[in-house]
Amino acid sequence: MRAPAVCDEVSTGRAGAEGARGTVWTSGGVGRRGGRTGGGGGEGGATRGAVMRVFLITGASIGFAGTLAGLILGVVFCLNIENIRQFFSWLSGTILFNPEFYFLSQLPAEIDSGEVVLVVL
Repeated sequence: MRAPAVCDEVSTGRAGAEGARGTVWTSGGVGRRGGRTGGGGGEGGATRGAVMRVFLITGASIGFAGTLAGLILGVVFCLNIENIRQFFSWLSGTILFNPEFYFLSQLPAEIDSGEVVLVVL
């Protein structure tokens, strides 16, 4: 891998990839317009399709990981909802969802596998 080139020209802050007096910043280094940059391989940089592929793959990976994590956490939470309620009742020192008012001896939780599959897909 080649060390980045250093430009000794002062940039004027113009927008775009071009700095002062025609200096062009490319992935291969710094060079003059029309000359070689020393990086070899043409203009350098990624194509539009390559950039779109990177963002598509990254987004799909994040979406897949989030869906999988949500599925696992949701099922574990649903299976342990009564234990979680008892823990928070113990922690707060009060009876959460008092059976006298809510007519529930425990929190109901039922996993419908068909709905879970529809949500995940």
